Amino acid sequence: MEDVGNFSFNIEFNEFAKPIEYEFNQEHIIMGQIITLKEMKVYPTGTEVSFEFSEENSAWIKGLDLAVESEGTQMYSGRNGITSTYDETNSHMNVYIQSDYFAEPKEQNLIIKGIRLLEKDKEFITVDLEKGIISPEIEGMRLSKVSRRGQKADLTFSTNVSDDECFGVFAPNYKDSEGKSYEIKSEGSSRRDSEMETYLTVEYPESGVVILQRSLTPKIFLKEPIKIPLPIK
Repeated sequence: MEDVGNFSFNIEFNEFAKPIEYEFNQEHIIMGQIITLKEMKVYPTGTEVSFEFSEENSAWIKGLDLAVESEGTQMYSGRNGITSTYDETNSHMNVYIQSDYFAEPKEQNLIIKGIRLLEKDKEFITVDLEKGIISPEIEGMRLSKVSRRGQKADLTFSTNVSDDECFGVFAPNYKDSEGKSYEIKSEGSSRRDSEMETYLTVEYPESGVVILQRSLTPKIFLKEPIKIPLPIK
């Protein structure tokens, strides 16, 4: 192809819209857990809400269900893509919801509608593959089936859920009773009515015992959602 020449030109953009920022530092207690609403940043493409959690909490906060209510209309966190991020210490979380950047409502409220709690003393569960039992017992979750295949075991857990939830229950790594680490090679899930089943395959150690780490829990809807007034732009 013949080269017809080189051309250069400039493209000028208007200044990008700056986020609308609200600072709160408000402490709230939800189901016995101390949660601090730090700040909220509203961008044209989405809203970021930041929280911090007390070290004294008896449970890890694994999720918050939020909405912004503007004159009776609620905007929720999205069902697709990333809706929240948190650090490895579970002490801080950013939750992402839809944006109303260009609206000018007369009244706005941030609403905390639900929460996911993982009790710290029940983060790890011991599974006795021979007896088909787990300890400690987890309310709303049970080991419903254990099938041995040579040096492997197929496990099925049943968990009570609400809404249309289907999520990963366990972290990808686990240990046996001797402290040897393994990686879960196969995991899946399905849901029927208000019950979700989780399927995973683990190595069958000589002791017949594995220790799994729970990573996520079902959502709990608050009977009385927390309503936090937002400043008007």
